Amino acid sequence: MIQERFLILAVVLTLVNTAVSSTPALRVAGNGAIAAPAALQNGAFKARLNNVEISYTVSGSGPVILVQGVGWGLDSRLYQNTLKFLETNYTLVYIDPRGTGEVAPIADPSQLTSDLMADDLEALRQHLGLSRIVLLGHAHGGFIAMKYALKYPARLSQLILVDCILLNNLEDDIRLVNENLQRHPRRKDPKWEAAVAGFKNEYEARTVETMRGNLQSTAILYFNYYGQSQRALFEKSLRESKMAIDHFNQFVRHDLLRYDLNGQEARITAPALLLYGLYDPYFIRASARRLHFALRNSKLELFERSGHYPWMEESSHFAEVIKAFLNPPIAPVTSETPRATSQNQ
Repeated sequence: MIQERFLILAVVLTLVNTAVSSTPALRVAGNGAIAAPAALQNGAFKARLNNVEISYTVSGSGPVILVQGVGWGLDSRLYQNTLKFLETNYTLVYIDPRGTGEVAPIADPSQLTSDLMADDLEALRQHLGLSRIVLLGHAHGGFIAMKYALKYPARLSQLILVDCILLNNLEDDIRLVNENLQRHPRRKDPKWEAAVAGFKNEYEARTVETMRGNLQSTAILYFNYYGQSQRALFEKSLRESKMAIDHFNQFVRHDLLRYDLNGQEARITAPALLLYGLYDPYFIRASARRLHFALRNSKLELFERSGHYPWMEESSHFAEVIKAFLNPPIAPVTSETPRATSQNQ
């Protein structure tokens, strides 16, 4: 009997130790960023979060960065394929927006809002066991990221917005986008006119095949230099991406017409990094400056040889800017009053 009790006790202790060892152990860097928990394993995962199933992929090692892509129908495949160079120093968590990736599509437009996608980020943060997060949002993903910053400020360590603008006046902003296209360095390319024609109709896609075709045919407009390597990687990502047309329709009918935070962005206090490719058709300098001034604790960086995907065209520079933002150099400690020095020394 005594031996049996000791055996049971040993089993219980083993289970307790196993449970403790599987709990994410948070490590906080000196600048407040959250390092990768010991239990945050690389791989593809699914989780029931915020009343829907979400798929996400963890890859890399080091401090954690959550990557929020566009919420209008793409999964995270584009970012997984093109941000690998950051995974040497950081653990990247690529979120597939609800209804995309490896889960069932969502047809109900009321369940495809950017506000709910911001809530999904918070649910994923809790699921991963992170006390605070570094959040990177690209384009419309940056819009979602800013909504997260407004709803959950205490849970945001640092914010990185890539080619994200707020459309304060849609008519004027469309005019400025067309002016950007007229000044684009690739406008003499033989495929330019066909790409511009597709660009003007890009919001009229009604099927996934049409959406995928539009993204491929207009890609030349979104790069400063759309060389063979960029083209191959971009088209590979489009082929692999599991798109959702219902998200796209919801975006066109709702977020595109309300692509503004009505001044609420000024309430965001987290350190923010704003990154823009100079030749992105949607780069509106005045809008970028307004956002920079509204985010009081922000830094703005222009990529002068890039379009909508600066990390693909200037990856080294992109990595350096991210590193400097997340790991700022520590200033040497100096004494306010110099110590007296003995003449005998």
